[in-house]
Amino acid sequence: MKVPQCDFCLLQFHPAEADLHFERVTADWLGGLEIYDVCPACRTKLENFVKGMKPPPRKTGGAK
Repeated sequence: MKVPQCDFCLLQFHPAEADLHFERVTADWLGGLEIYDVCPACRTKLENFVKGMKPPPRKTGGAK
C-alpha cells in the first residue's frame, strides 16, 4: 500500500491518519487542471502563491 504523502514537501502520514491531515486540492493552471494531495502547511503556501499571481502587465504604446 502506498504511504500517503504531500506532493510538495513529501511529508508522510500513516494511511489511517491521512484523511485527517491531507486535503485534495485542484489548481487551475494555464495547462489545465492539476490535482494535488497537500498537507495543511503546503495548502496555505499554495493558496498564497495562487493569490499572489497577477495577470501579466499590459503592453502600452506601440511601434512608432
